[in-house]
Amino acid sequence: MRLKISLLSLMLIFTLIGCSNNSDSVGYDPEATFVQDLEAGLEEIPVGEKSDSLTAFLQFIREEEKLARDVYINSYDLWKMPVFDRISHSEQRHMDALERLLVRYEIEDPVGENGIGEFTEPLLQDLYNELTTKSSDSLIAALLVGAEIEEIDILDILEALENFDNEDVQFVLTRLLQGSYHHLNAYVRVLARSGIDYQPLYLTADQYEEIIANGDSRRSKGRGKRHGKRWH
Repeated sequence: MRLKISLLSLMLIFTLIGCSNNSDSVGYDPEATFVQDLEAGLEEIPVGEKSDSLTAFLQFIREEEKLARDVYINSYDLWKMPVFDRISHSEQRHMDALERLLVRYEIEDPVGENGIGEFTEPLLQDLYNELTTKSSDSLIAALLVGAEIEEIDILDILEALENFDNEDVQFVLTRLLQGSYHHLNAYVRVLARSGIDYQPLYLTADQYEEIIANGDSRRSKGRGKRHGKRWH
């Protein structure tokens, strides 16, 4: 069903576009030293033990971060909302961080030379097509898709942090998790300013409230809701 939005909501949203040009704006990404901190940290951490499950996870989440980046690039092209542009650049840094882990563990990169909207994993290819179609319905729909993607990223990273104890993997994923918390907050704030009270689809109420209350400063605990639309 196509989302229906009022004229007032549209006016509020497009007002945000004009006031999103400084570092205090919704969607500002504070990861200014992400790459430097990552490289410096990994230099001090030995490579952990490689397993088939770790290999499969790192390949999947590398493409999952690409999915987020590509959907947001598409949404920015459609709606010119700065929040999509800023977060897509952050997702690129997350992709680069995961590529660094793939190199460390001598794992084949599933992204390769694939362009925007091209995926090795069929599930992610189908999902990209579905989410970009949904995002084309309206600006509100695109923002809701952004929040949905970040919820899934958060839960997948939390699950991986429980399952993989490699110090270097923990180091990278913890930083990606902080970024996803910030991104979810950014989308929720934009939606709130347009009169939309976002309700989590996959996170539990307690997880969601903790993330929104604490921004990107705290690691949420527990598992999310079981839901058929989880990517995997």
